[in-house]
Amino acid sequence: MKSRTTPYDIQSIPRYPDGLQIYRIPASSHCHCRYFVDKKYIRKSTKTDDKAEAIKFAKELYDSVRLSDRLDQQKHPHTFAAAARRFLEYQASQIAAGDIDARNQYEDRRKLNKDVLPFFQTMDVGKITKQTINEYLASLNDRHLSKSTRNKHVGIIRKVLKHASDSGVLKALPAFPTIGQNANPRGFFDSREYKTLRDTAKRYAEEKYVAHAFVKGRSVRRLVFTDEFYDFLIFSVNVFVRISDIKMLQNKHIKIIEKREINGLRIAPPNSKTVDRPSTSMEVAIAVYRRLLDRHKKLGLGGPDDYVFYPEHKNRAYALNVIRRLFDHLLQQTNLKKDANGIARTLYSLRHTALMFRYLYGEKFDIYTLAQNALTSVGMLEKFYLSHGVSEKKLADLLKFR
Repeated sequence: MKSRTTPYDIQSIPRYPDGLQIYRIPASSHCHCRYFVDKKYIRKSTKTDDKAEAIKFAKELYDSVRLSDRLDQQKHPHTFAAAARRFLEYQASQIAAGDIDARNQYEDRRKLNKDVLPFFQTMDVGKITKQTINEYLASLNDRHLSKSTRNKHVGIIRKVLKHASDSGVLKALPAFPTIGQNANPRGFFDSREYKTLRDTAKRYAEEKYVAHAFVKGRSVRRLVFTDEFYDFLIFSVNVFVRISDIKMLQNKHIKIIEKREINGLRIAPPNSKTVDRPSTSMEVAIAVYRRLLDRHKKLGLGGPDDYVFYPEHKNRAYALNVIRRLFDHLLQQTNLKKDANGIARTLYSLRHTALMFRYLYGEKFDIYTLAQNALTSVGMLEKFYLSHGVSEKKLADLLKFR
């Protein structure tokens, strides 16, 4: 007597290995499929009695099994997926040693998982060429990415292949496409707009509304405008470090400098994006910082390891999100979301404003010194940060008499 699972009506799939078959069994009205690999059968029900649908299911099973096999990094150590895994392991060791910031790996891992690996994962690293990378970039065309973002995609591919080359897995690096950059000037606030932002934030922090009780500060989606947010605005336009660095600042990273020739905060950002050197703020930042310390010490904070802004939030991504949401509301309420040329303003426009104010109003302006103090380069200042004021400032100099 035949078993209820004995296959019958067995059929191979055209143009596929003979080990890939669909069949029926007495115990089910559905077609089944099986694929013989690694000396054993992988069996699946196709969940249909339609032969065409069953064949389609069998082909999908074959593709998934072959993909899984190709991604077995013990069997195939030369695939891009294997190289990417080894690169991330190496990067993790750099983070543990304090050589790079964990944010670097977060961004690299995100780009790899979302975009790069789905395209390259099964490819042999030795067969990836400039043409292959161009085909990958072409696959992103419908997303209309900026040149800067496309460069970041090429950058993570280069990192993985460079590590594979350094490890001896790849004999030689391929040529990489040259994309260039969009020299789009950043949005900033002129002195009148900045005053509007500052005064509005101060007024919002002093407002009172009823929510079971009188509470100081306007509420926006359960977030409240406070003196802390107002001080953040003033601080950000009077220092020259990045917003992402301000987010991570602890009190131990700041030293108050009060000398005859210079007054300001000496700020040494932890794990800064580019260079590892301190930056000195404008004198106004001293008063803001002292207000922050006084306020925080009343709450039992303000120690060396406590954060400079919103220290009650240990999750710094959340702390920055609080600031960003309040700032977006402030921009909308003051109609300053975009400048006169349609350039969008974001939280990072505060840093651009700080740099533009020094450029436009600084005495004996020196772009090299500003670049050093802003932890960036002269080229970046001219290309991205100060391009708004170049024509205005040059024209003013042109129209002066000796």
